[in-house]
Amino acid sequence: YAGNVSWRGTSLTRLDGRPRARTVAYLPQDAPVHWPLAASEVVALGRLPHRPYGAERSSADHAAVADAMRETDTLPFAARSVHQLSVGERARVLLARALAVEAPVLLVDEPIAMLDPYHQLEVLGTLRAYAGGPDAGSSPRLVVVVLHDLGLAARFCDRVLLMDEGAVVGDGTPD
Repeated sequence: YAGNVSWRGTSLTRLDGRPRARTVAYLPQDAPVHWPLAASEVVALGRLPHRPYGAERSSADHAAVADAMRETDTLPFAARSVHQLSVGERARVLLARALAVEAPVLLVDEPIAMLDPYHQLEVLGTLRAYAGGPDAGSSPRLVVVVLHDLGLAARFCDRVLLMDEGAVVGDGTPD
């Protein structure tokens, strides 16, 4: 519980809230949704670090929300309340919220825990594509994923850290 985390030479503790929120997006394993917002409104929360408090959404915000929902296959229920979605659908909406931030660092904890096998593969493919950057020629992004399925980790990850009771017991390429 000690040390310093920096990104591109700057300590994250020295970054103001908005720049830090634009740098690191986080998706916890079982994130609660407290209000009965429409799925698209939940995803739009990921754009808050990109605009001043109370400002209307920009065209870039609308595009990022639509792109994130398309990537997570959540557009069909954009207008539905997140409380009317299945656990798996809600998990994909929350992933879309994290993707909408368009942060260079994305931390996700068990993003496939509540998903059927088809959507597990789709989500991991989406995270793999996100790591590649927004388009050809752009900088890759850092995606850190907590998984318990070593087969999926080997299939989708460039680097794997194996942990046992909090200690790193393996670190390297999936092979």
